[in-house]
Order: sequence, then structure tokens, then C-alpha cells
Amino acid sequence: MHPDPNPTWAHDLMDVMFGADAPDFGAASDGDGDRNMVVGKNTYVSPSDSLAKLAANAHLAPGYKDGIAGVARSMPTSAAADLVADAKGIGKYETPTGWKFFGNLLDAGKVTLCGEESFAPARTTCARKTGSGRCCLAQRAGRARRDGGRGACRPLEDLRAQLLFAA
Repeated sequence: MHPDPNPTWAHDLMDVMFGADAPDFGAASDGDGDRNMVVGKNTYVSPSDSLAKLAANAHLAPGYKDGIAGVARSMPTSAAADLVADAKGIGKYETPTGWKFFGNLLDAGKVTLCGEESFAPARTTCARKTGSGRCCLAQRAGRARRDGGRGACRPLEDLRAQLLFAA
């Protein structure tokens, strides 16, 4: 198995998530937990969209109930997170590629979440790449958006139709 969780190398997960009896949520992380991939039922979430969706929904997880300070992304990452930051009135930062730039913003308290186009996220609770923590945040935020009494996590494909999960 390749160390990076992406649709090519995590093909077993993709087969399950795009299968007839797929669960609503799936995730993969590399061996040391610094890269992740979030997948919904019949729905692939790109790294750029993942960062934006997490920023939009972080307040649904108990640890971020008061919101986040800001979001940072590397230059090659799409500006989807910028749209969420603008809508929420929080800081947004575009950095050169390289984790030292994210680390500086995290250490200064200017951002809570950051990420890049290669499935590598970070958050303030651990100012380093934390793919496994991001998978948990994605699951927690999804579970907080329960659907009409079924008690099930709303599928990512349903939520994707809403503006980047914006609340």
C-alpha cells in the first residue's frame, strides 16, 4: 500500500464508498497520521474542499463550538476556504508551500485550521500535520448535522449541495 491516502492508492476504500451498500462516511490516513482523505457515500472530497468544509463546520464539534480564529492554505490549494472565511468573518491566509509557514500562523494564534492540496492538514491542538484528528473532526461535524430523526450522519453528497456546508 502506498503511504498517501488518495483515490488511487486507497482503492479498496473507494470501492466500498462507491459500492451499493456504502456507509455515509469513510476516511483514510497514512501510517503516521499526517495525511488524510475524507470520503462520503458516492462522494469524493478533494483536499481543498475538505479544508473549506471543515472550516465551515468546525463549530459543530465541541472543541470548536466558539468558532475558529482563521484558516490558512498553501498557494496551490483552491480558494474555497477563503470563501468560508469571508462568510464567517475570520482570518484567511495564503502561504507558500511548506509547513513552516502554517506553523508560524498556528503559533501566533491567527489560524485554527490549515491545509494543502496534498491531503496534509493541521489544527491548533497540535501544530503539526494531524490527518487523523482532521478525520475525527469531519466525522464529528457530520454527525452533528443529523437528518430528520433517523439519527444517522447526513451523507456528504447531500451536504455538498449546501454552500460548502456553511451554517
